Amino acid sequence: NLVRELIARNHDVVGLVRVGSNHEGLEGLAVKKVFGDVRDAQAVLDAARGCEIIIHLAAVYAWAGTLEEIVEPAVQGIDHVLKAAKEVGCTRVIHTSSIVAVGFSESPVIRGPDDWNHHSDEPYIIAKMKSEKVAWQKAEELDVPLVVINPSGIIGRHDYKITPSNGFVLDIIHGRGTRFKGGLNYVDVRDVAQIHADAITQGTPGERYIVAGPNLSVSDFADAICS
Repeated sequence: NLVRELIARNHDVVGLVRVGSNHEGLEGLAVKKVFGDVRDAQAVLDAARGCEIIIHLAAVYAWAGTLEEIVEPAVQGIDHVLKAAKEVGCTRVIHTSSIVAVGFSESPVIRGPDDWNHHSDEPYIIAKMKSEKVAWQKAEELDVPLVVINPSGIIGRHDYKITPSNGFVLDIIHGRGTRFKGGLNYVDVRDVAQIHADAITQGTPGERYIVAGPNLSVSDFADAICS
């Protein structure tokens, strides 16, 4: 979705993709593919050469897994991205974090960009929080302009892999979901892509931007997608 948005805005796009990963979403698009892994510093540097902007989206999106499997790639990835950006002279890095790094309210208090989620033992939440903290620290050390995007649960078109976000939606549609007490927040992937593209020229380095939809109870959300 982001590649499509960038191409529509006449950007030349280079994509760092893993060998053997699903590239179905990129079929037919004018994107140059460079094969590698964000855990490989040289691969990231090779992909970054000639680029003005790096948008870093890579992460292990899973709730089940170990800290090593989920947290380490997140921290290594942003470290390699920022070092590559510094070496090739990128004008800014846009890092995709998550609303889970901002955290959740158990009372009617709205959380915002100044809030952090320091109270979780979930590897994915730890990965997002820790990698964003590393991003801000490294960006300051290296003097790399950094903008951070914090989306809520992302759903929408061109998603060819079951993730915790769309898996929950599919479970509800097929009658497998549980309408537990609580709330959630989802956002259309097209909005997330547009905000990332806007951040190239309109994002202010040093700022983090929450990209979210309406806060809904689980029951209201289930009613909306099943109606």
